[in-house]
Amino acid sequence: MQGEGISFHDISQTMRGDASLLLEAGTWDGVDVSGLIEQLRDRGPDENALDTSLQTGGQTRLARMQASLMADRGMVRLEDVKLETADFEAVLAGRSYLPDQSLALDGSVLPRDEESEPMAFAVQGTWAQPRLVVDTPDR
Repeated sequence: MQGEGISFHDISQTMRGDASLLLEAGTWDGVDVSGLIEQLRDRGPDENALDTSLQTGGQTRLARMQASLMADRGMVRLEDVKLETADFEAVLAGRSYLPDQSLALDGSVLPRDEESEPMAFAVQGTWAQPRLVVDTPDR
């Protein structure tokens, strides 16, 4: 990927190119995905969807993360994003517009226990204030 300019905003508006990302045995600081899964399990029987500000704090230990990114004039498409941990597997795709630091992602997460079903989710908003919407099967 490449971009030109003297500020993040300038560089982000000219960002172009493709990239592949692979992370093994890393951490995602600031988000505890396993904690969010537990929050879903503890919801009431009439709460089939969760719409909340993405909880900040905590940490997610990643066994593996891989993604393909394509950028054109600051719009980054994320495809084939896969997250694997000891507790869950997730897949997602979407986009992020670098100049205004916005994002729109859709995906699903499957906890690694025998009683759970996949949960569809969306993350929307800005990098600083993402919102999580999770739709789960009726009970």
